[in-house]
Amino acid sequence: VDNSNGEVHYLDPYAFTEYDRWTKHADMAYQYAKCIEANIRDDYARNPQASPLSSTNISIYFDIWCSMNGRFQQRVYDPRVDLLKAEWSPFKHTSWSLPLLNELNYMRPKLKTMTDEVMAWSNYSDVIFVADFPGLTLDNYISTDLTNVTLTILAGNVRYKSDDEDESYFLTAGKSFGLQSGETHHITTIGLKPSSYLYTFMNKTMIDSATPVTENINQKPKKPLLPLWDEFRNRIKNYKEFLKHMANCVLYLLYDVPIPMEVRERN
Repeated sequence: VDNSNGEVHYLDPYAFTEYDRWTKHADMAYQYAKCIEANIRDDYARNPQASPLSSTNISIYFDIWCSMNGRFQQRVYDPRVDLLKAEWSPFKHTSWSLPLLNELNYMRPKLKTMTDEVMAWSNYSDVIFVADFPGLTLDNYISTDLTNVTLTILAGNVRYKSDDEDESYFLTAGKSFGLQSGETHHITTIGLKPSSYLYTFMNKTMIDSATPVTENINQKPKKPLLPLWDEFRNRIKNYKEFLKHMANCVLYLLYDVPIPMEVRERN
């Protein structure tokens, strides 16, 4: 967030790292936020006219979701906390690291049953389970690749609001709501207890690209005339990956921060 004008900007999570361990470790997230700040300040100092920011007076927030061992998708860190001002110490509890929603563990067997039911609808059906903390809002965009999207509340109370509608809706456990593809909606958990809900959907892209299988399933696959050619191509691919990693090491030595090659090329 640019604090000078209040504008919100979004950053590629892998802009300055190839790895995602920081998404699950508070100490790494804290360090990565400082790394982002340092790089933004350096870029702004070199060429302020090319920067989308009006100043280096910024705040950095992480909104990260994760599913732990088959549980609901839930937030890892409090998205309302500016990590540049957050406190962190190896000897203290990290207040902005959100706890695991263990109070919903009783629903885990039900999640498995519901997943099996949805997956049995079609080869292109799927389901996502979400849990959120009281007072927080999920902003979610439904991709145009999806169709027949339905929101169902499992527990708790939520307020649903779509960007295309002026009216908001109060939904309780057991209520379902059809969603339009290509639209953004907002789900706010209200009350004192966490909410849990699920999305069911069909993958429209996979449906459109599906082709009937007309080949004889008993027919044995043909062996390539030159099996060594496939091995040669795999070796070439691995060699390219090796060169890519070596180039990233050189960039790390030059810029003192791990910058993936594709990011440097894109910039």
